[in-house]
Amino acid sequence: MTHLDFTKKWQGKRTDEIGELGTSLNILSDQLNEALTALKQSNEELQKQLDKAKEVEHMRQSFIFAVSHELKTPLAIIQGYAEGLDSLHIDEATRQKYCHVIQSETVKMDNLVKSLLNLSRLETGSFKLEKTAFDFAALTDEAKERFDNAIHKKSICMEWSVPDEMTVYGDPEQIDIVLSNFLSNAIDYTPDGGRIAVGCKEQEMNYVVSIYNQGIQIPEEYQPHLGALLQGRHGTKPQRPADLRRHGLGLGIVAALVKLHGQQYGVRNEEDGVTFWFTIQKG
Repeated sequence: MTHLDFTKKWQGKRTDEIGELGTSLNILSDQLNEALTALKQSNEELQKQLDKAKEVEHMRQSFIFAVSHELKTPLAIIQGYAEGLDSLHIDEATRQKYCHVIQSETVKMDNLVKSLLNLSRLETGSFKLEKTAFDFAALTDEAKERFDNAIHKKSICMEWSVPDEMTVYGDPEQIDIVLSNFLSNAIDYTPDGGRIAVGCKEQEMNYVVSIYNQGIQIPEEYQPHLGALLQGRHGTKPQRPADLRRHGLGLGIVAALVKLHGQQYGVRNEEDGVTFWFTIQKG
């Protein structure tokens, strides 16, 4: 009993004081066993609640980080084009183009906020994709226009190797979020005058879309844990490569959305940079 082992019992048949003592010890042993078992179960339940609270707190912090990061890109684009409208002497066609980009980014930002709010539904499996066949090449054309200012600002050499027509099957809005996040991060980490290359490789059932950017590599020991790192689960600091959280919700949402499509994603180091990739089902 002193070692919390209550399996041993008094087995005697005596009816005197020794027998009464043995019976009392058996009763005490049973009561202690019940009390400690109940305490252990309570502790286990409390630990589960503490773990859940930590998970909720982590999700809250990740959500706040995701919101701030994801809104940064469209807000920067809107700010850049708005400043152009205000300070540059531009013709009517260019003005209309700038206004179109601002309006487009506002709509995308609204959709992004809605998507972020729906992320919690990914945990419960209730998040529903609206899949359809669409032209991925048209999606890349929109991305070219959207990131044109940021690319020129850093004098980046941008290469696109995407078929003129590329029919895929998925949720267009969510795939646009995936592509935009990869491009945004590629631009962030490409040095001035560097190179970004977007490519596409055809497989039997899927396309593999790759986004290469010249710049700092990601340590190989981080790569097997890409999904967790992208969601900031390793407590890394905001400086690449020590921190992959700067890759954004961005990439945290990317991981969730690609998986929700039943597809794959990953990263590999190149000789002078990094390539992120994801697969998408053929239309």
